Amino acid sequence: MIRFCVKVMIALLLSSCSEKQDFSTPAQSHIDGYRLQMQQCVAANTNSPIPAKPATEANNIFAIDDSDLVFGDPKAKVVVIQYGAPTCAHCAYFYKKIYPELKKNYIDDKKIAYVIREFISNKQDLDATTLVYCGDLQKRTQLIDVLYSQQESWAFNENYRSILTNIAQLSGISQEQYEKCLDDKDLQGSLVAKARAISRVSGFIGTPAFVINGLLYSGEYSYQALSKAIDASLNQR
Repeated sequence: MIRFCVKVMIALLLSSCSEKQDFSTPAQSHIDGYRLQMQQCVAANTNSPIPAKPATEANNIFAIDDSDLVFGDPKAKVVVIQYGAPTCAHCAYFYKKIYPELKKNYIDDKKIAYVIREFISNKQDLDATTLVYCGDLQKRTQLIDVLYSQQESWAFNENYRSILTNIAQLSGISQEQYEKCLDDKDLQGSLVAKARAISRVSGFIGTPAFVINGLLYSGEYSYQALSKAIDASLNQR
């Protein structure tokens, strides 16, 4: 399956351009036009209202930090980092169809450390990821599940913010809490910085993307291909 959610310049995409577009149709049918519109937005805008906090040194961007969402064994010798965008249809497919197999065979028995990082490519991604980080660890996991499983209901809807607010409330996060998180520039700046850092890595072409022990994975993102690459790292002495 071709990687679909293409790499973009984060600072440009966090302009008001997202709000000028029509997101009323479902993700699968709208995503081609959406990608073109976002590319046009990049060409038309040059500023971001949210300054990214300084990224870590290039050789440390794949180190696990305290803000990461980590599953499995954080101290495992093999670290897999998954980059996915909440509005990326192929990321939703991966999370629903392939990730459960990785979880069952590598994460639940703590063979690896599996880090989920959201890639911010537009305003919807930013607001959705901010919602994820607005909750505690248990809520974060639940919110990622909901955002990907219900992607077509919110990601390309012009009323996406209201839908996200409803999702927040159903998860035990009040509207006031969510709005406070949306106003947290430090939080949003750190999220943007992580996305900007991976976007500058040579070979990165979009999401979903995977880094295995500091090396950007370039193969297919089928379970068979990923498990083969993970096994190779596990078997290294």
